Amino acid sequence: MSALIFCLCAASCSGKGDESAEDIGDLMSVFSYDETEQKKNITYVLNKNTKKIHYLTCAAAETINAENYEETDDFSGALDRGYEPCEICRPAE
Repeated sequence: MSALIFCLCAASCSGKGDESAEDIGDLMSVFSYDETEQKKNITYVLNKNTKKIHYLTCAAAETINAENYEETDDFSGALDRGYEPCEICRPAE
């Protein structure tokens, strides 16, 4: 979101003074992001032993034995398979 604000400011403060609402709208469409799309790209770590879902950066995920370690980007699917969110990192869909 900060990139969007920066670009809009740069467009409106460029000194030309001839930017139209359409130009700014074009910038918004280029730099806007879909929060849902971002969430799809999250990789979660599954502990097959404890049935917990972790973020990759979770300290608990770093201690999972290789035979219990699995990665997924399907949070809902993991929930459907009986996994629960870690109480430390609290991943959410």
